[in-house]
Amino acid sequence: MSLFEMLGTALLGPLKLVFEVIFSVANGAVNNPGLAIIALSLCMNLLLMPLYKRADAVQIEARDKEAEMKPVSDHIKKTFSGDERMMLLQTHYRQFNYSPLSALNGSVSLLLEIPFFMAAYQFLSNLEILNGVSFGPIADLSQPDGLIRFGALSINFLPILMTLINAVSSTLYLKGFPLKMKIQLYGMALLFLVLLYDSPAGLVFYWTLNNTFSLLKTLLGRIPRAEKKRPKPSRLSHLLQKLPGKREFQANTRVYVCGALFLTVLVGLLVPSAYVSASPLEFIDVENGFDPIWYVVRTACMAAGTFLIWMSVFYWLSGVKGKRVLCTLVWVLCVLMLVNYMFFGVDLGILSSALKYESGLFFTAQEIILNILVTVVGTLGLILLYLRFARSVTAILLSGTIVLSGMSAVNLAKTVPPVQKAFDAGDVWVGDDPHFSLSRDGENVVVIMLDRAMGQFVPYIFNEKPELLTQFDGFTYYENTVSFGGYTNFGTPALFGGYEYTPVELNKRDTESLVSKQNEALKVLPVLFSENGYDVTVFDPPYANYSWIPELSVYDEYPEIDAYITIGAFDGELDKLGMIGNNNRNFFCFSLMKTMPVFLQPLLYDGGRYGQVTDLARSTPNIQSTDGVSKAEGMEARFLNNYNVLLNLPQITQIKEGDEKNFLMMSNKTAHEPMLLQTPDYVPASEVDNTAYDAENADRFTLNGRTMDMSDADQMISYHANMASMLQLGKWFDHLRENGVYDNTKIILVSDHGRQLFNFKEMDMRKEWAATDDLSTLELYYPLLMVKDFNGTGFTVSENFMTNADVPTIATEGVIEEPVNPFTGEKITNAEKTAHDQFVIISNKWNTSENNGNTFLPAYWASVSDDMRDKENWEFYDNKIVLKEHAAP
Repeated sequence: MSLFEMLGTALLGPLKLVFEVIFSVANGAVNNPGLAIIALSLCMNLLLMPLYKRADAVQIEARDKEAEMKPVSDHIKKTFSGDERMMLLQTHYRQFNYSPLSALNGSVSLLLEIPFFMAAYQFLSNLEILNGVSFGPIADLSQPDGLIRFGALSINFLPILMTLINAVSSTLYLKGFPLKMKIQLYGMALLFLVLLYDSPAGLVFYWTLNNTFSLLKTLLGRIPRAEKKRPKPSRLSHLLQKLPGKREFQANTRVYVCGALFLTVLVGLLVPSAYVSASPLEFIDVENGFDPIWYVVRTACMAAGTFLIWMSVFYWLSGVKGKRVLCTLVWVLCVLMLVNYMFFGVDLGILSSALKYESGLFFTAQEIILNILVTVVGTLGLILLYLRFARSVTAILLSGTIVLSGMSAVNLAKTVPPVQKAFDAGDVWVGDDPHFSLSRDGENVVVIMLDRAMGQFVPYIFNEKPELLTQFDGFTYYENTVSFGGYTNFGTPALFGGYEYTPVELNKRDTESLVSKQNEALKVLPVLFSENGYDVTVFDPPYANYSWIPELSVYDEYPEIDAYITIGAFDGELDKLGMIGNNNRNFFCFSLMKTMPVFLQPLLYDGGRYGQVTDLARSTPNIQSTDGVSKAEGMEARFLNNYNVLLNLPQITQIKEGDEKNFLMMSNKTAHEPMLLQTPDYVPASEVDNTAYDAENADRFTLNGRTMDMSDADQMISYHANMASMLQLGKWFDHLRENGVYDNTKIILVSDHGRQLFNFKEMDMRKEWAATDDLSTLELYYPLLMVKDFNGTGFTVSENFMTNADVPTIATEGVIEEPVNPFTGEKITNAEKTAHDQFVIISNKWNTSENNGNTFLPAYWASVSDDMRDKENWEFYDNKIVLKEHAAP
């Protein structure tokens, strides 16, 4: 990012954001881009009216001062010369508090108009939502209007109309102004005509409206008004005057400057750096060399433009009373915005790298009421403090700025090691194309972890798509399976390592780090199969080295094991869809939202779109905006980059002759990064409309008298992602059949955990597990488990009690005689499952940058030994301890 780009972001970024948010809200309300442009022009003129009014006053003051100074100035220039003339002019200027820079005061309106014009030009010139949209006589708002035609000759009428209105407005406004000012405004009118003549009609229409409003303002300003009587002082002012100490609002520029710096650091540095440092690898783009620190830099530029540039413009143009109000307002904003960020909305669940909350943005009524009370009472209290201790405010704000800057620096420093490590290992990320082998005559074993795939969805998916029964021939679906935790760091160790790696067992080994135990679990099956003569391939080992982008270096000691990163590794329309451009804008919106009162935050959050124009959201590949459960616009990059792996499984698979043995262990996050898909094929689309399909197939979520709740978007998009995973796997299985490697391949489909969706009331544990807040449904611990053995036939359903820690036993059964863990020497078996109740960790401490000691952070626990879908079979332990033994906590 160059210095020029930084300056452009600071100067124009905030203006373009205001344009976009107003246009998005207006167009969402009227669903007519032409009317939305009118609303945009009206709102911008109303918002800027005080600014331009003050600018006009500054110009008039400058004109009057120059007129008053002119006789003496002319006399000095005519009578004297050289240094004598210069000294006399300087003395004369000092007497009138005038400097050469004061000449700019006469061009304030012009100087203000230029950046607003540039922002409007950049926003409206390439707004795709205007493509092909007509408005009145204008055939296409995205093209020059061409309203006047003489045969083949086309003349654009709107730029001419805009110029005429501008000329009339300037003529009325410039009465009494010097020739220099008239030349400036008439020159600008002609310049706009030249610049905008061939511009899109939408842009020219907007600027024509602006000129029309300016003309109306000029006409109204010429109407004589009756002199206003001075209002009587209010009771409040009497009370304020009786306060000890400072008795009036002080226009203290130092307070304002320190406050503007404080807000810039808070919104531009502290908030974005805190979220980037929490999981920096989520925001990195190794292949394109994008460091997530640039998100912070761009956000800081936007914040500086908002608070240090544009807010300062308002301050500079304000009168004494206006400056007093702004000083007080800045002081109040600094404190309240910090309080909102530090104490409200601090636990809203998982935030994706697209800055969308996994479960949406919701606040309880109690939290909203408390926040309103804090805002109201805090505002009054802070005003009184400012009146009483005005001199101390500057020191408080300056000290706060220094502290917040230090905290931001610490956050940024924390991002450097993991990001540098990821870049150093970049050749692994962008290395050879992922592939693995299956042989026609040897034994093949495949373990696929579908991250957060939902076991409860399987019967409904197969009911809706009965062709899957044929494609999944030979599989057994285990409908009574439990995971050992609701997040990947709790569920994957046991899934890949077996019962030696459940949370309870990991906590017993309290002299070893959790990350070392995670890495060990990820190596158990690959090393074991490799030692038994199998060609081994690993794709995307989850949380390898506790890194968001798996560190394949955990297999460096085993050169015979091939390891790859598959996410984003394939060419095609859906490949490597980045988040950089959109997040540059959204990070500032997110930071601003986090400092707002909670009752206002959902307005800016806007379902994760942050006021983005619908058309831009649709064309930006990292965000999808849903409209109910049937419609959506845009696509989620993280879904697409994972879905593309499943889409390319036939190309990844290398079929070999002979009897060599092969083992594949892979994970995939298609189900973890859901988006609404286009039915009936459940494929990605930039515009999704399933209204008709959902109406025709409304009964597909009722099976054997049991109805699955699909009333909200999160439930529906999760179902769609799980369906898409199954459909693509089914196509891959057909490919294996066609190539003669299906029957001799053992396949295990499993997930590390489920998701809390409240699809079934009977699994809702909010009453029984009230202490756990957002972890109170059995669905979170209900993973997928489906197994196809060698030469399996038919599709069967089993109610046997299973856990995802059974996977190593199932994978080795019949292929490795008496398998032994290569790291502990213990026999791999599932005997532990029936020896005692299974303890499940009830914790939302999924972030391995925090939960990374030798034992898991204190958590609630629950145990189960039979049907996990039945509440009565669960025992909950309502105290947070580190469980290390097979005994009730």
